[in-house]
Amino acid sequence: MATASNPNESTTARKDSGVITSADVLAAIGSLKLTVGLFAASLIIVLVGTLAQDEMNMQDVKARYFTSWIAWMHIDDFFPQAFFRHANPIPGVLPFPGGALIGVLLMMNLIAAKSTRFRVSASGNRLVAGIVFVVIGFIVAGLIIASGHSSDGLQGAPPIGYERLWNLFQGLVLACAAGLAFVSVNSKHGMLRILGLLTAAVIAGVIAYTLMTGNRIGDPGLRIVWQLTKGLGAGVILLIGSLLIFGRQGGNLLLHFGVGLLMFGQFAFGDRQLEQRISLVEGDSTNALINLDRVELTFIVAGDDEDTVTAVPGEKLLRAKETGDLIRDPSLPADIKVHQYFKNSDLKKATPDENEANTGQGLIYKAVDVRKRGGAESGQVDIASAYVELIDKESGDSLGKHLVSQMLSDIEMLAAGGTNKDVYDEISINDNNYRLGLRYHREVKPYWVHLEDVQRRNYSGTETPRDYSSYIRIIDPETGEDRRERVWMNNPLRYRGETFFQSSYTALPSGKEQTGLQVVRNSGWLIPYVACSIVALGMLAHFSGTLKRFVGRRERERAKELAGLSDESRDSMMSSRPAVIAGTIAVSYTHLRA
Repeated sequence: MATASNPNESTTARKDSGVITSADVLAAIGSLKLTVGLFAASLIIVLVGTLAQDEMNMQDVKARYFTSWIAWMHIDDFFPQAFFRHANPIPGVLPFPGGALIGVLLMMNLIAAKSTRFRVSASGNRLVAGIVFVVIGFIVAGLIIASGHSSDGLQGAPPIGYERLWNLFQGLVLACAAGLAFVSVNSKHGMLRILGLLTAAVIAGVIAYTLMTGNRIGDPGLRIVWQLTKGLGAGVILLIGSLLIFGRQGGNLLLHFGVGLLMFGQFAFGDRQLEQRISLVEGDSTNALINLDRVELTFIVAGDDEDTVTAVPGEKLLRAKETGDLIRDPSLPADIKVHQYFKNSDLKKATPDENEANTGQGLIYKAVDVRKRGGAESGQVDIASAYVELIDKESGDSLGKHLVSQMLSDIEMLAAGGTNKDVYDEISINDNNYRLGLRYHREVKPYWVHLEDVQRRNYSGTETPRDYSSYIRIIDPETGEDRRERVWMNNPLRYRGETFFQSSYTALPSGKEQTGLQVVRNSGWLIPYVACSIVALGMLAHFSGTLKRFVGRRERERAKELAGLSDESRDSMMSSRPAVIAGTIAVSYTHLRA
């Protein structure tokens, strides 16, 4: 005689046996309690990181809290100077999960949770076809993202004209509206039929308005539409595969594919993103990008065509100050002893009895340590200074103690357009002449950027700027390329994997104009567009399927209600059908939100 086993008994037996299975591990990693705990931890990290910007710049905050595995929370960060004035930092640190660790655990939690809830509903050829579509979808998404890194010219520009792209977009939207109307007419659910036809009519009406008035999305907006459309193409392929494999859970799975892609993009490219800048006066040229987040001590040997620069990073100077060790390197003309290093400082006139330096500009000025400016102080930057002593490599004798400061050797960058010129300490070591100074890190490029003109356009009749435009010439000796481009607000230029954004404009007292270009290196800039398209498509598919099932259930319940009523009561209820439909739609939306 056959007997049926009780699932509860098997579960109890497994617990009693003390054996931990893979299902138990996945259930623990994917638990909702862990999700809530990680979200709470991320809120704490964001709060403390925000408070820390009172005295730290964004790069330092990122390194301490958001890109670290273990964040050492400084008690002093909880009490910003804006709220609680104090002369000395409040001591003490607390270990806490860093942003990188929280992100990895959230990714693991997401994968584990969905692996225990999603069920494969396909088999045979259907399963194989679904896997093929998913693989192709990921390949297409990867190719779209890679294409954004390799393209040059106006960032995100479509391969066809904007008018033609707009016409194609109008046609695509009208086709979607027609498809929605066709599906709605053939729907067996009256409520969905009305809702679908109303939505299709609204969409068609909007497109008809644009056709009659000639209004359209601007060129920058159409570039965004183009990126989202490419992402939507990859999303459609993934959706087909997800529906084939997981049935009605396919839309939910696609939604999580998009979220996972966003998280992957942050881990893969977030820390590699680099922001630099170029400041040029009309007629000037440069082949060096300036990194405002890094400072370096430089030994410069002047040449006829180009200078030779040997640099020591500011982080290395700070570490040498803390440890007391000499900085030794074969490429340096002398060993370096760091006596003082100020991340932010001010210069004052020096008197002989109060200055640490014994040569160079240090005989005229002295550096004074001041509070670091935080990321919340917009437009303000830290100005580093240091006292360094050069030591002869062979004899160990002192070659002089120097004051180096950005206020001296980087003043042209800090006060562009002014009359002050960069000042370096001139030194001679082993018959070689060097200029010693402290300045922002320069990254030399194989191409030159020449500013031909910069323009400011105001709104008619006002002094409010409408647009800044930089007309630049890029000369690349390596490739022989010589191109003239325009960079203006919301219209960045991409060249050699870097994006040039119009950042600032300054009218100088001399009558000339200066432009500021922000140069960003971000290989994964297309990931948010692709991910948002995938998430939106997944939400639409999931919402539509859930709404259809919910409305079908409500209609079956209503049919049962009507079957048990008298003819008079049935006629009364049917007369209020529009109100019932509206109420049902509202209830279904609330149900889906919950």
